[in-house]
Amino acid sequence: MKDYNKLSRQAYNKAAREYSDSREGRFTYSFKRELVNMVAVDDGGAVLDVACGTGDLLYMLSRKAKARFFGIDIADEMIAEANKRYPGIDFCVGESAKLDFPDNYFDVITVSAAFHHFPDPGRFLREAARTLKMGGTLYIADIFAPAVVRQIFNFVLLFSKSGDKKIYSAREMVRLCNDAGMKDVEIIIIDNIQITRANKI
Repeated sequence: MKDYNKLSRQAYNKAAREYSDSREGRFTYSFKRELVNMVAVDDGGAVLDVACGTGDLLYMLSRKAKARFFGIDIADEMIAEANKRYPGIDFCVGESAKLDFPDNYFDVITVSAAFHHFPDPGRFLREAARTLKMGGTLYIADIFAPAVVRQIFNFVLLFSKSGDKKIYSAREMVRLCNDAGMKDVEIIIIDNIQITRANKI
């Protein structure tokens, strides 16, 4: 059985130092930009970015409000880079399926261009629902592709050595969020980006 966490850790530990300037880093910047435009952050709030990479999204969000910002990533080299770049933000190594935070802690949780790596998306979403405050919001920005193209991508991902698992349709994202107890699930398509926004109410 494929160990997606191990493959992702290996791939992104190797890429960490040059990630922001790499082809993938430049591609995923547009995902971060759309999230920054959409995410509402209030002074005094708490924000978690899951699969935070080198921390760029959290830094961009930190310019919007005086909130508490936290990032986790499975790759320790990514976390090391994030700590170098943005020492005022709390970063630690962690997995998507086990968020090591208290219940009802965060106002906002984000995932940028990484959900397709998560080995157990349902478990992550249940953890997100657990750690969000009532009224809190989850934002997931991932790759959008029409059905036929998505099927081809997902076939190719079977052979990926970088921990990629699956690109999800809008319908699948709504079902996964609802199964985890998230409500008011909205799907926003912007070019090649599919943003899922869901609330804990």
